[in-house]
Amino acid sequence: SDLKVAELAAGLELLAVGTYKAALDAATAGKLGAVPPAVGEFVGRAMAQHQAALDKWNGVVTGAGGKEVTMPPADLKATVDGEFAKVTDVVGAAKLALLLEQTAADTYLKAVPTIGDKDAITLAGGLQCAAQEHVAILHYVLGEYPVPDVFQTGAKAYSG
Repeated sequence: SDLKVAELAAGLELLAVGTYKAALDAATAGKLGAVPPAVGEFVGRAMAQHQAALDKWNGVVTGAGGKEVTMPPADLKATVDGEFAKVTDVVGAAKLALLLEQTAADTYLKAVPTIGDKDAITLAGGLQCAAQEHVAILHYVLGEYPVPDVFQTGAKAYSG
């Protein structure tokens, strides 16, 4: 149902906000070594975009009679937290962010055909595009070819 998709999406966005915040905090504390200004700017903007997405999805959730999502999916959070504990530099943080963004992009891609509400379809489609933009930037930061494949597969989608 649309409510379940919205709750899942809000949980993914909450996890992204928390992970980007943790990366920003680690960078500010000097735990990631030298952080190029452009990378710091990207982290701040990506975090703000994920917060805006979270707010929108929580609006969909509460509008459908559900309760605002305040916790990310526990299993995914445990995985991300475990990987974040291994991060010691900007490259490690970028690789973890790439995993999150690919998961979000693929999850939105898989969710769009299951959503009935036109506004929620538009929201998921727009966020899928934004996540793909983040993926391209992160590939570039990592020195990898940044242009995504023509047809996204959804292979890294999270289903809950």
